[in-house]
Amino acid sequence: MEHHTVEDRSVRFRSRAADGIARYPLLILLFLVLSSCSKEISYDLQAVHTGGAERSWYWPGVEIDPFEYFVEQEIDSLATGFLGPPLPLSARLVALLSTDHDLLLLRDRKLYRRIELPEEITLMPQLAADNTGRIYLSSTDADLFAIDTNGTIAWRSDAVTVPSESFALPLWPLQLGDMIVTGHTDGDVAALDREGNVVWQRRLGSGLTPTIAASGSGDIVLAQTANDYDRADTVTVLGQDGEERWQQSTGGRIAAGPLCDGDRVLVGVADRNEEGKYRPALEAYDATSGTLLWRAPLKVLPRALAAGSEGRVFVSGGGGSRGGGGVVAGFGADGSKEWEIALEQSIPSTILATADALFFTARQDRSIGIFSYTHAGTFLKYAPIDTPGGLSLPPTILPTGTLAFVSRERPLIVENTSGGILF
Repeated sequence: MEHHTVEDRSVRFRSRAADGIARYPLLILLFLVLSSCSKEISYDLQAVHTGGAERSWYWPGVEIDPFEYFVEQEIDSLATGFLGPPLPLSARLVALLSTDHDLLLLRDRKLYRRIELPEEITLMPQLAADNTGRIYLSSTDADLFAIDTNGTIAWRSDAVTVPSESFALPLWPLQLGDMIVTGHTDGDVAALDREGNVVWQRRLGSGLTPTIAASGSGDIVLAQTANDYDRADTVTVLGQDGEERWQQSTGGRIAAGPLCDGDRVLVGVADRNEEGKYRPALEAYDATSGTLLWRAPLKVLPRALAAGSEGRVFVSGGGGSRGGGGVVAGFGADGSKEWEIALEQSIPSTILATADALFFTARQDRSIGIFSYTHAGTFLKYAPIDTPGGLSLPPTILPTGTLAFVSRERPLIVENTSGGILF
């Protein structure tokens, strides 16, 4: 395998115009003509390297054409599936974790390097990376690994290792500037520098949710939950020095988020009234002061949040007073509901938003597939996914501008057939 140097923060991409090539070979000639005149465009990969809740939720630099089909590509030399979605490292290189707990690097959809990790550890599916291409991942006991693309384990830190008698889970690693933030749900949080040295460490108390988010100003946003709809949870914001900026009680149990969008922190919450009925809501807080900006009622218990254009926020969820099925709703920057769609057959999964559309996985008739809508709530397409076996969620965007799933049971990448542009 050839030596590969990961490109730095800004990388070059080309437009992908091969809509349906795998299914319609006669379009190859047209594709070659279009490719020859496609312009090079820059895209800053740091937008997808932040980890935590901002990892895949909103891709403002991506446009994806409406599509109706997916194609499968099986990765040669692999016999296992993937734990979670791929993380782009450069225009041609992505990182994945296999179900046998190896770190895999794919270059142009082919296995470039397999990095074996200590046999005694079990890995979590979330990955993060910095702008040099160094990859960060956590084991189930919250040990943090830093791995270079040449296969070297640069360091391993047990700064926030989960106690043996605990059932705590690691927090999603968050790469922020020159630091990587890690922790576990029993309440320990730490920031390490790129050499693995502890910059600061804090004990926040049990009940941290696995999601870490970064505000527009670079503060670290965490949530603590009692997992009780009759108690209020809290959002805590730390500066990059580890000092508390603010802490705010929410209007119930945090069921989705936190998600940061510019100067706002967003959470989906729910409490119960005296009759025991759920009262779900979407709440927005000022990221600097913690002041509640607005609270919008929801019809279902929130499952996932996504940011969108012009300050929009999208919510998916199900259950609660509605019963079966699910809902996806769009809200304006001021918290006003702009649109809502009901799904009778399933609760929609994580929402993925691009510059001009949003996508979610749900069931229609006897198939599972991707629904696409505009940010204003106009239906675009439904694309069934015919791949047998389990797919790892959420989907992600690859540097070629395609929406992609990976399989847990086979070494498959499943992508839409139409191209996208990163700008």
